Amino acid sequence: MAPFRTSTRLAAALFGASSKECAAASDHREGGVADRVRLFFEELREPLYRYLQTSGAAPPDAEDIVQETLIRLYRQLHQGSQITDIRPWVFHVAHNLLVDQKRRLQRAVSLKAVLQSQMGPGEQEDPGPNPEERMVRRQRFDQLQDSIDNLTELQRQCLSLRAEGLRYREIASVLDLSMSTVADAVRRAVTNLRRRVE
Repeated sequence: MAPFRTSTRLAAALFGASSKECAAASDHREGGVADRVRLFFEELREPLYRYLQTSGAAPPDAEDIVQETLIRLYRQLHQGSQITDIRPWVFHVAHNLLVDQKRRLQRAVSLKAVLQSQMGPGEQEDPGPNPEERMVRRQRFDQLQDSIDNLTELQRQCLSLRAEGLRYREIASVLDLSMSTVADAVRRAVTNLRRRVE
């Protein structure tokens, strides 16, 4: 993933200052809300970004949603809200922002296009000397992409959140589903992928 740039808006929300003043401000706010959110930003930005991309967000849109999600986290904590499970809360907000964006824009990006956009030019071809190994690797990758594309949207979302380390209970909270629905979606996704890849 390319270096994640913090927007001026996020810097201002976290530090109440311009991005140039961020370092000085953080030195004077030990243990404060801004420091907590900065730590959550460092910990969760890449998992959130990956989840949003596998759910159909274009890279710039995924960055915007990650930053908007963390601004909302900052506001909630700054207002004194008690959020017991930060990770599922953040994924839930990001998921809802993505759903809202999809409704507004009425467009979807295929998972295959997302995977291809994440691959750098050097990653698309194995630089190894053996052309046969490169061909086999490419075929397996294409087969995996096709298999993922054939999963239902729910199965892709559940599997993606599970891959980010969320437990079934947390996934259920993020997607507003029952735990049994989540467990069934993950099980079916894994079964379908195994069947198609073997």
